[in-house]
Amino acid sequence: MVRNKPINSRLIASLFLLAVMAVGLFQHSGEASAQQSPEQELADKYSPILMLKQQSGSCDYKGEGYFPTTVDWLWDNPDITLRVAGDGDNSQDAILKTAPSVQDLVTAGPDTYLDFPGDPRNPNCTFEQYFKQKAAELGLEPTIYAKYVYSPTEHRLYLQYWYYFFFNDWNDTHESDWEMLALGFNAETPEEALTMEPSWVGYAQHGGGETANWNDASKLGRDGDHPIAYLSAGSHATYYNANTMIGWGENGSAFGCDVTTVPSTEVRPQVVVIPDKVDANGPFAWTLFQGRWGQREVAMYSGPVGPNMGKKWNDPVTAFGDWRTSTLVVPSNSKAIGVNATSLFCSLSEKGSRAVVYFGSHPWFVGLLVLGMLLLIGLSIWKVWVFFMESLDIYGNEIRTFLGIGAFAIPLGLLFNGFRVWAADLPPLEWVQQYFNDTNAGKLTATLIVAVFQQLAILLLITPAIVYAMKDIRAGIKPGVWSSYKGSLRLFPPMVLSLIIVSAIIVALSWTIFLIPVAIYVVVRLQFFIHAIVLDNRRGWSAPIQQSWQISRGRWLHTFMLTIAFQLLAIVPGPLVGVVMMIIGGTNVRFANGFSSLLYALTVPISFIGITLVYRRLKHETIIEPFMLTRERDAKKAAESEALRDEAAQQIAKA
Repeated sequence: MVRNKPINSRLIASLFLLAVMAVGLFQHSGEASAQQSPEQELADKYSPILMLKQQSGSCDYKGEGYFPTTVDWLWDNPDITLRVAGDGDNSQDAILKTAPSVQDLVTAGPDTYLDFPGDPRNPNCTFEQYFKQKAAELGLEPTIYAKYVYSPTEHRLYLQYWYYFFFNDWNDTHESDWEMLALGFNAETPEEALTMEPSWVGYAQHGGGETANWNDASKLGRDGDHPIAYLSAGSHATYYNANTMIGWGENGSAFGCDVTTVPSTEVRPQVVVIPDKVDANGPFAWTLFQGRWGQREVAMYSGPVGPNMGKKWNDPVTAFGDWRTSTLVVPSNSKAIGVNATSLFCSLSEKGSRAVVYFGSHPWFVGLLVLGMLLLIGLSIWKVWVFFMESLDIYGNEIRTFLGIGAFAIPLGLLFNGFRVWAADLPPLEWVQQYFNDTNAGKLTATLIVAVFQQLAILLLITPAIVYAMKDIRAGIKPGVWSSYKGSLRLFPPMVLSLIIVSAIIVALSWTIFLIPVAIYVVVRLQFFIHAIVLDNRRGWSAPIQQSWQISRGRWLHTFMLTIAFQLLAIVPGPLVGVVMMIIGGTNVRFANGFSSLLYALTVPISFIGITLVYRRLKHETIIEPFMLTRERDAKKAAESEALRDEAAQQIAKA
């Protein structure tokens, strides 16, 4: 029989003590691993949920083909080069380094750029396929960066979330894209911020952005403490809801429709905190890079500079100071038949931008397009050449009268410009400017609204006076500035009535894209209502319109070809020169508008003299009649003067 040995109590105690110590060490180790810096803890607590628009299939640029990543995978990549910008074509730019390291960027300089495989002006699916291949190969996960900036003037700590996308596939296509959103805390440090909620939220959108209050549930979507951000497909502009918005960045950075509509893919990215002090030899040395993150191209098609080169990075107070509190939303589910006007705008802005990209990549096509436009202009001039020369002759014979009539456009322009300045702080112009947070976009929009009414005033006041002067010339009466205005102003009520009716018809027909060709057809048929009133004494609400419609019956194309050149001469030169002065020359908006009024005063008489001649031709009246009458009148006066001189000479001889 074997007896069990007694268990040593000391051994039991030792084992128990070791077990307790092991458990304690394990718990301590777990607590230590769970501990985070206040910076990381705050960044993780409020990390945004990014809603990326789903693609219908691979390479669907209407959806989002990328997700935000760290930039580490770009370094030591043999497919990427570091180049220095030259003066000629970018293909001639010198390569500083192939497969640059992050440290190579530190001293690269502001005239350098990273060049990725592919052509941003002809992206096709190259960039998306490359990115998805690398993401699968390297196991890339959605990741964003966090950065802290304290503003002592506002006593506000900004927590900025920066996200990097490999490519921007929007109306402007370029390699790399940096976007961000920010939270503001009434605190000095992340430790203090952990004890409170944010007081301010800002979502970046192209060159500007939009703000909200943290507790504004009607605007800011949240999942607990995580703000929900909807990123526009391709542009990555950040919005508060799923919709279609007008993307209007400052300094010409963007213009078009930003689409964040469903279905969306919810992305909860990891957050990497950027330290306050960056080691040039460390992994965040890329924040010291002064060059561009993408191929050198023209204007907005070049790769962007890094976030460290912008005001948001170091001076958020200035950067966020002019951000909007709202965004212009496009109704995406219109019940109108066909494609509505806003859909047309989105389509045109997209197609126009992509056409610019295409033209920039195919200069031969630009040459053909210019040649085609020159041929069209030449054909129009050929069609109206007789009328144009006749208009110049009439204009020259009565230049004082027509210049005097046209000169009224100058005080009229000054009046509307003065109204623009005076009413800038009054509704409705105030609402327009506030809608764009008093940015250049708002000022330009308000100015364009005033310009539309200025053009209508010119149409109602100056044009009838020109037509009335033509009526006097045809009757053999010497036209005058004041007599022309007096005669036309007596006809002001029926002209206003006709203009309202014609405008209502055109607006109604322009509501959908399918009826725009009909609207153009109607404009050509109804353009002579002023001539019908002044020259043919048509009255009432329908007679002038019926007269204009009748004389162009069965001759629409002929009428269009004869009048389009004169209409463009009246409408285009002034505004076109004004816009060129404003955009290229940086001229003040009001000065540019005033200058366009001066040019209008010179061109509008020739234009409507020509249109009046076309009207007479359509009525089967000779277009040289006023010419002949003027010459006959001058010849008659000369003969009368000669007779008086002969009579005087005879009387002197008798004496």
